[in-house]
Amino acid sequence: MKRFTLEKPAGFSLDAHAQFYATFTPGSGMAAAAAGTGQLIFTFRLDGTFEATAAVLREEGDALALEVEGPKVPETALRQVKRILGLECDGAAWLALGKKDKVVGALQKQFPGFYTATFPSPYDAAAWDMFSHRTPQQRAVALKTAFAHEHGDVVKLAGVHHVFPGPEKVLQVSSFPGLSEEKLARMHAVARAALEGRLDADRLRSLPEAEALEDLEQIRGVGEWTSNHVLKRGAGPPDAPPTTTPAVCALVGELAGLDHTPTGDEVLALAEGWRPFRMWVTVMLARALVDRGGWKMTAAQLKQAKPARRGHR
Repeated sequence: MKRFTLEKPAGFSLDAHAQFYATFTPGSGMAAAAAGTGQLIFTFRLDGTFEATAAVLREEGDALALEVEGPKVPETALRQVKRILGLECDGAAWLALGKKDKVVGALQKQFPGFYTATFPSPYDAAAWDMFSHRTPQQRAVALKTAFAHEHGDVVKLAGVHHVFPGPEKVLQVSSFPGLSEEKLARMHAVARAALEGRLDADRLRSLPEAEALEDLEQIRGVGEWTSNHVLKRGAGPPDAPPTTTPAVCALVGELAGLDHTPTGDEVLALAEGWRPFRMWVTVMLARALVDRGGWKMTAAQLKQAKPARRGHR
């Protein structure tokens, strides 16, 4: 086990992130969190080598203590955890943005101490997408958890954790109860892409967005929605254009104090002022919509919904 000590960035709250993961159904099996416990546990496959890894993050005064178990090069896990929680970025700059932008300021007030929260890797995000496609989330969680218990690895750190199998092991699975032949074929395609380096987070971040999305969509089972999810929630770039669904546009207009619902192009123009944290803002907008009743709401439904609850989740 390797221990690291990090300076806690300005405005960062570990408990705020634990609250998010405690209610994040797709995170089942990769994040164990309970608000108020003072710790957050991640289990994942390490970038590059796909070694089974467990990491426990705790607040210790003005510092963050990270313990890592599993990989031969734990420094890679440290870098991965920083990416997952946005600890790679300038917290002071994030807070300063909230003071000059109405939308960002309102969201920071609603979710105090929260930066961002992603999947551990594009591989993990893609695996979830394959299991959850046209499947109720709780059923997908049960399937993915059972798959990890059957074919994954055990890592012990602050408990016993069954880590979802790496791509080489996935390719050895010929069938699994509850998983259709097509879904398993898609999971095999994801595994091959991972071994080829096409799901490497640094690689995807370095590519122009359109090129990264086009490449991801060459993987069996990956369409427009999934490619965006793998790139933005898996690779976790802090800055990427927001989605412009009707509900997002309506919420942005409300938070910005506009007297009309902005068009998608107007939202994208406003979002230029959110650089270099546009993806963080997008995640917060999605959370705010969930608090209202769901991120897929129409603009009319949003207007009828109760105001978002401050500090919730």
